[in-house]
Amino acid sequence: DRYRLLGDVSAKVAAEMRNPAVEDFLTKAIQRVAPKSYAQALGEVRISRIFLENFSGDQVRFLARSFVVSGDHQGQSSAGHRWPFG
Repeated sequence: DRYRLLGDVSAKVAAEMRNPAVEDFLTKAIQRVAPKSYAQALGEVRISRIFLENFSGDQVRFLARSFVVSGDHQGQSSAGHRWPFG
């Protein structure tokens, strides 16, 4: 049920990002923090929307995947988690 909920959230965010006012707001927000032209920032928003549309299907189940590799010393390890955690 949790993954279905996360899929619904991703789909709703992607749908909202199709709204021209939201798209423009997010584009300008990117421009405030990164030196990009409007077209470059708009591309970032659109590719993020496409990712969320794709992710909202059965891809959400991959959130449960991660890995841990033991380190060279006792108690040392490296852990990796899938999006959105890194």
